[in-house]
Amino acid sequence: MFRIDNASAVSALPAALAAGTPGYFGRGDPATGQIPTILTADWANMVQEEVIAVIAAAGIALDKANHAQLLAALQQMFQAKDGATVKITAASLTQNGYIVLADGSRSFMVAWGRFIATANGSTSVTFPMAFSSACFSVVVSGVVNAGTGSQDNTPAVVASTITATGFSVFNADDENDPTCYIAVGS
Repeated sequence: MFRIDNASAVSALPAALAAGTPGYFGRGDPATGQIPTILTADWANMVQEEVIAVIAAAGIALDKANHAQLLAALQQMFQAKDGATVKITAASLTQNGYIVLADGSRSFMVAWGRFIATANGSTSVTFPMAFSSACFSVVVSGVVNAGTGSQDNTPAVVASTITATGFSVFNADDENDPTCYIAVGS
């Protein structure tokens, strides 16, 4: 990647014109007189600088002869400190889901979901996928119950019940409470 360097290039980034209506590139239509979309200097400079910003953030010097610098920058930025590449190894992007990032020997997982916390009692929640090693922490929130029996006692995680497969909450409210959670671990 390299900044444009032909004879018509300018030495400083020009101020961008005011934003217009967002749209898409068009091919044009000679039959109707519609011209193809004109590529502006503002748009070309924006694309150039966005790509260069990623390469620079990875600490890679621009090289006009290297056409794989953006790829190298992204690979470098998504590698663990020891050089192992971190990848998504499993995921379920649903209402009750999870995502697992791993570099071969280590993993990190985030799980989330919704459940109903039983009034004046404990509710057990099972993760949509068990953590391979341990769940470190669970946070619950999202109670929207404002009924007459509500005492503003939101469900709380019982820390001693957190395992690799799930957790329990205690709800001191007089009504069942719709509740959300997010959990992290390995």
